[in-house]
Amino acid sequence: MKQAFAGEAVEFVLDYPTPEGTTWLALSCLPIKLDGVFDGFVGISQDTTMQRREQERLQGEGDELALLYIDLDHFKAVNDTLGHAAGDQLLQGVARRLQRAVRDTDLVCRLGGDEFATLLTGVCDAAIARSVGDKVLAAVGRPFELEGQNRQVGGAAPCRHGAADRLTG
Repeated sequence: MKQAFAGEAVEFVLDYPTPEGTTWLALSCLPIKLDGVFDGFVGISQDTTMQRREQERLQGEGDELALLYIDLDHFKAVNDTLGHAAGDQLLQGVARRLQRAVRDTDLVCRLGGDEFATLLTGVCDAAIARSVGDKVLAAVGRPFELEGQNRQVGGAAPCRHGAADRLTG
């Protein structure tokens, strides 16, 4: 705060305990100058607790990460024959299955179109990443009921070899 009262722009984070756990508050102090002379500062605060908790959840068991990538097979055929509403329903179903196939500390996201990625936290062994990848592909490979029809889309997961095995499966 001494820096803010001296006319400097400063940013800092305060953390304090609450019954629900730690709360984080990000503060920014911006100087106000009138005719080039410091006249005070404006303080801006933002509760960043939710962002911090999500970061902690995603960091999981350590710094090791594995990335699984899946590109759906036959998605275009669903969109073309059953329509975009059915295609959207399929994508939502795939996302739910992916989320159920991995742990709460893992992150599932749709990259766009019919492509999904899953970030596995705390995984540095390629064999474990491949095992989870097999589980994910099996989940996506089961038929989906769309517009009263069973449709099977499946997926392809490109795999890299060598050092990249630590990152993709």
